Amino acid sequence: FTYLMLLVALVWNSQAEGADLERLTGNIRALSTSGARLAGYPGDSLAADLVEEALREAGVEGLKREPFDVVVPIDRGAWLELGDAGEKIELISLWPNLVRTNTTGPEGIEGELFYGGSGEFGQFDGYQMEGGLVLMEFNTWNNWINAASLGARGVIFIAPEQTTIFEARQKWHWAPLEIPRFWMEREAGLALRERLEEGSVWARVRARMDWEWHETWNIWGIIPGSDPELRDQLR
Repeated sequence: FTYLMLLVALVWNSQAEGADLERLTGNIRALSTSGARLAGYPGDSLAADLVEEALREAGVEGLKREPFDVVVPIDRGAWLELGDAGEKIELISLWPNLVRTNTTGPEGIEGELFYGGSGEFGQFDGYQMEGGLVLMEFNTWNNWINAASLGARGVIFIAPEQTTIFEARQKWHWAPLEIPRFWMEREAGLALRERLEEGSVWARVRARMDWEWHETWNIWGIIPGSDPELRDQLR
């Protein structure tokens, strides 16, 4: 998000007569279609390259990268297995609950999978919540906690057509709650939702997410001043 806003500002301000919308759109597309921009993921270095290039083109002088290490959760893969037929659907792990990642262990977690809609309590009527797995819509604020409070073992969210960072921030908790949460791509999620409208199915989720040290960067530079007397003062 920070990289994105910085690029928007740089491209806009670098055009005296207005923004180069084609270039701006290209930068946004490049940043938003290259996976996670968290340290340890390929999108991080891509974003850093784009930011550095944009700063250089905007006239920022003395650019340098300052590396530093951070601890981040790395998604090593997650899958939903349906029934006994071996059908598998790829999932993406969401941000950990405090220190508790979405790792399930090699045996996974299994239970009755059903569609919980927006996660209101009434939508769970008729299902065995204790030990169950819930498929929910993503834009449902923090209603996944309703499922957790009733004993669900995991929650899978269907990717929405559009969402906000505020919705995403509601999908994890400051307490290390023992309930893995996952993102399922929209096409697969809608197909599964239609299937679950006919009744629940037995399912298993397997996931691995590790805390690891990875390098990322601060990018430093100097914006030249315009005042002839003050331009060389750094503060």
